[in-house]
Amino acid sequence: MQDFKLPFKLYIDASGDGLGAALNQVQIVDYKPVEGPMWFISWKIKPTESRYGE
Repeated sequence: MQDFKLPFKLYIDASGDGLGAALNQVQIVDYKPVEGPMWFISWKIKPTESRYGE
C-alpha cells in the first residue's frame, strides 16, 4: 500500500523496440530500506513511432 510520506523511485528505459517504466516506493522493513513495486507500464514501438525523431 502506498504511503505518500515515503519516497518514490521512478525507473525508465527505452530501446529501438519499446519503452518501459516502473514506479517503486521505498519502505522500511526490519529497519532497512526496501523498494517495493507500485506500478509498471511498457509498450512496443510501432514502425511509424520509431521514425518520430527523424
